[in-house]
Amino acid sequence: MAIIRWGDEWRTGDAMVDDQHRGLFEIVNDLHEAVHSGAGQEAAVATVTALVSYVIKHFRAEEALMKKHRYPEFLAHCTLHENLTREVRELLTKVRAGEPVPLDELSEFAAKWLAEHIDLHDKRMVAWVRARKAEMSPDVVRA
Repeated sequence: MAIIRWGDEWRTGDAMVDDQHRGLFEIVNDLHEAVHSGAGQEAAVATVTALVSYVIKHFRAEEALMKKHRYPEFLAHCTLHENLTREVRELLTKVRAGEPVPLDELSEFAAKWLAEHIDLHDKRMVAWVRARKAEMSPDVVRA
């Protein structure tokens, strides 16, 4: 049972970003499934661990893209990434320690955060990057 489904409405227009977002959707759905199928703490820990690893990888790739193209909202965007990474790592520490963590709330939070982040931040960032690439393209005729 998916909590969030990948579709055209989530496409940013950058193949690398979109592929990685699709991967994040899968992991968030895996977490949701693990929680609601009664798979147990071990499955939840493995899925949260995968989520943390993938989030870090994805954020590094996005940040490299923003830096390369001198995205003007780079610092603010990175702060959003840092805040989520810190929160998810803290939850992972709790899950690994066997502390009670409402994992159903985590999957819902992750799905909501991902959707809002793509809509409000990543689409705007990719539009900026694409515009910069177009400006730098040798195919653009300059008067």
